[in-house]
Amino acid sequence: MKNKHILYIIIFGVVVNAVFFIVFGSRGGWNQNYFIGEGDTAEYYILAKNMLDGNGFSFSESPPYFPTRFRTPAYPLFIAATFAVAKNVFAVLIFQNVLTILSAIVLYLIARSLFGREKLAFGLSVIFLLDPLILRHQNSLMSETVFILFLLLGFYLIIKFLQSLKLTAAIFLGFFIGLAALTKPIAQFLPVVLAVVLIFWGVKRKIFKKIVFLLIIFFAVFSLTVAPWLIRNKIVFGDARVSSVDFYNLYYVNAATVLAIREGKSWKNVQGELLSGAQKSPYSRNIDYYFATAVSPDLGAKAIEIFLKHPRALFRMYAMGAARHLFDDGGQELGYALSKGASGGLGLSVMLARGNIFGVLGDVFSRQASIVIPFIFGKILWVPLWLSIFYGVWNLRKESDFKLQFILCLAIILIAYFALLSVPGSESRLRMPSIPLLLVLAGYGASKLYEKKSAPNLSA
Repeated sequence: MKNKHILYIIIFGVVVNAVFFIVFGSRGGWNQNYFIGEGDTAEYYILAKNMLDGNGFSFSESPPYFPTRFRTPAYPLFIAATFAVAKNVFAVLIFQNVLTILSAIVLYLIARSLFGREKLAFGLSVIFLLDPLILRHQNSLMSETVFILFLLLGFYLIIKFLQSLKLTAAIFLGFFIGLAALTKPIAQFLPVVLAVVLIFWGVKRKIFKKIVFLLIIFFAVFSLTVAPWLIRNKIVFGDARVSSVDFYNLYYVNAATVLAIREGKSWKNVQGELLSGAQKSPYSRNIDYYFATAVSPDLGAKAIEIFLKHPRALFRMYAMGAARHLFDDGGQELGYALSKGASGGLGLSVMLARGNIFGVLGDVFSRQASIVIPFIFGKILWVPLWLSIFYGVWNLRKESDFKLQFILCLAIILIAYFALLSVPGSESRLRMPSIPLLLVLAGYGASKLYEKKSAPNLSA
């Protein structure tokens, strides 16, 4: 049967996702307000509801509805479009579960194209569907599920782009990377990264002019995709930025983390001190507000000043953030989400960095099995994967297929990109865009190990 593995992925995905959808639904008493919650999920809900009600893109829950650009529009629009058809949060979650299965299929196509092994590609897709962070956040009102699909489609199109150098591949690549940037602002710099990498490819392959032409098309389509949002922001706020969240995160998250490390205080206390001195005033043009807190470029300048004063604390922050991005399997976060009265947890890398691993582990194992089992499952799932990743990266330098070597190096570059630009020390979910890319590297390691074991023993 042709493409039987895709059918198997769909069946497996439907069964696993249905089980966890029911578990999370029961956990919340099938109450929509439980899934709306507070923080980011509530913000996305408010934005979607205001768009549906004709109040614009605003956090305000009553008149006057002040516009914002703190969040990007694609995910709230996704929620609003789903609400327009079925006015129910559970419809959004079901749709997200479907998108996760589509992402698993795209991952399968990527791995099959790179390694030529259908069973290996199928195995990577199954692991993706079982990843604790994927299971957790496809059942929450968070943008990661939609973002991963756009990212995977973009990565698949890069492979097709390198294989064929067709105009259509460049067009769709620009479109999906543009949608990714409108879903999460972390993707707004991806075109520059891809341009540098692809120009290197063009120079090595002696097709520089062809690559430059296709990159112009790529940038044109990307620009057209994000242009309506940028024009809106230019009109409303006076400058064409994708989002103002970077200013907020630089000062109230990153700089707060640096100060917390430097002064030996808790991050929440330091952030509270910074927020207490924040500009709080009625809405005015050219200034975006995250609820009552003004978000302006001045915050970025203040953050940089703090970074320059405390370079060691800055380095430690990024080292801890990168470690968590790479090694936090999300098992503990899934466990806390499944247990009553818990909302999140620390990753293993953070435990190690804080030197309190035994205390945290004691806390974890003192709770009910709903925490312990996912915690252990995450380790069982990802420890072998990391061994495979290390083996693959080590062998990558000896890879004779330049195209395969190039694509895998691009995956490493993208993982580093997301690790560096993700907010250090915050939620595990910011690791999610790197999960399928890490699985591709693990697949390469597994493929090389299989080749080594299958090779004839010439010394015998």
